[in-house]
Amino acid sequence: MATEYGYAEGARLNLPGPNKWYQGTAWCVYHSLEVFKAFEDVFGAANTGYGKRLIRVTAYSSNSDGLNSALRDVVFSGGPNTPLNATWNPNGQRPDVLAIAPYIGPGDPINGGSLDGADPQIATKYRAAVDWTILNYVKPFRAIAQNYGLPLVTYEGGQQLDTHAGTWSANPLIYDEYKFFMDRLNANGLKLFNHYTLYGAYGDNGAWGLKSAPDKPNTILGGSPKYQAVQDWLAANP
Repeated sequence: MATEYGYAEGARLNLPGPNKWYQGTAWCVYHSLEVFKAFEDVFGAANTGYGKRLIRVTAYSSNSDGLNSALRDVVFSGGPNTPLNATWNPNGQRPDVLAIAPYIGPGDPINGGSLDGADPQIATKYRAAVDWTILNYVKPFRAIAQNYGLPLVTYEGGQQLDTHAGTWSANPLIYDEYKFFMDRLNANGLKLFNHYTLYGAYGDNGAWGLKSAPDKPNTILGGSPKYQAVQDWLAANP
């Protein structure tokens, strides 16, 4: 599997890190630098950078400490204000953005390990889960992004419940909680939110779509409160 391959390559190259987990993360960043160079050779350095045709993305969804270590010791030479690493980054590459994947629901330690979409207190618990995710997931990555001068974006994110997911996604109460989620992301420096996904069938343990089907009405009463929440939030935050 990919994880074990990353561990093995990190160890084989003797990349920085005290154990295989750190070395595996370092290998992912190291290999990204090689991919960046290949694309830059095609598109040109002048077309590379945030807001340009080629945007070099470092994407990460796990413990922020591993990513911080890899940026510090693979991309740079010990920190954000040090030269690019001549050993592991000889082509002088760097990411243009840091992308994460904030989901509300999986694991959910703030609510005892899980969220049930049919719980009478789901709205309150969901909001608490949003706050926990911002504090324990988004903010640590935002700090890293700020240290290295990188915009913070997402490569995906949204709502993820393992029980009665479809019930909560179609519940009109999610309208306010989804706008709250986006407010909190915006207040914590997120520059771009790529929601997963536009539509997809709602089931017990999967209801990621803003709509349950492409021909579903866009409104709260039409069964698409998440979709309307996003549309209304964008209209209020141009």
